[in-house]
Formats: sequence, structure tokens, C-alpha cells
Amino acid sequence: REQYDDVISKIKGHDSLVRLAGEEGKEKYTTKEMLDIERKMFKEAGELSENKGFEVSKELVYEISLSSSLGKEQSAAVEYITQNKGVASIVGYAGTGKTHMLDAAREVWERSGYRVRGATLSGIAAQGLERGAGIESRTVARMLIDWENGRDTLGKKDILVVDEAGM
Repeated sequence: REQYDDVISKIKGHDSLVRLAGEEGKEKYTTKEMLDIERKMFKEAGELSENKGFEVSKELVYEISLSSSLGKEQSAAVEYITQNKGVASIVGYAGTGKTHMLDAAREVWERSGYRVRGATLSGIAAQGLERGAGIESRTVARMLIDWENGRDTLGKKDILVVDEAGM
């Protein structure tokens, strides 16, 4: 126990560590580097969300939501993520129909002339997104390798769905 407490004390006292808000006994930490990365990502996501150029017909959204037998919240989610902005995010518990909702959103985007692609952390998740929502998907690692080699890059008519983006 003494050795453990000594190691924890040294870790908590390290210059690169930042204590985040948390209840006593449930303290959370990050590094200064990671905090800077997250702040930059947050700022850039805000700027990207202001980008326009992804317009779809509200009537089409309504039509597809109706024909896809979406629930009220799912329809609202489709309407939200198909708005004319550069970034949108949906958060929901497992089993709430996010994949079914994404299938409807994919149809809206494709019928509006966009190409929809998915990025996931694992190959199994990519298969699940393809099967469940009809979105051609690959792992983030595979996509980054392809982009670094000038293959299959995103264009102005591409929609990228990132599954489990918070991870």
C-alpha cells in the first residue's frame, strides 16, 4: 500500500498533469498536452459547424423520416444532423435506434447528391454501420492511411459519419 501511495503521489505531482473537476475520491486527470489538443478540437469543431454547403430539402427529410417509421426523437435527430452545417453530433444510449436513424439520414443525403462514408474504431463496428445503416465504412486507421497516400479523400459532396466519435 505504501509503495502504491508513493507512486500515485508522484504521478499526481507531475508537471504535465492537470486535475479536472471531480468529486473527492473520483478525481480525474489529464495531461496539459491532451487538454490543449481537446481545446483545439473543440474550437475547430465549432468553426466547422458554421460551414455551410450541405443543404437538403426539409420536405425530403420529412418524407424519408415518415417512410422509415422513425420515432419522434429519431425524426428530430435526422432533421438535426441533415441541417446545412459542417458538423453535427448525436448522443444516445445503446439500443435507442441511432443506427436506424442514420439509415434514414444516409438516404436523405444520398438522394440529395452526397456520398456518405463511415469511420469507426474497429472493423466490427464498420461492418455494423454498413449492415445497419447502409453506410460504407472503414476504420479510422485505414482512412488515415488512405488519405496520407492520396487515396479516397473527402470532397465537397462527401458526408463523413464517425461512429463513437467521443472515443
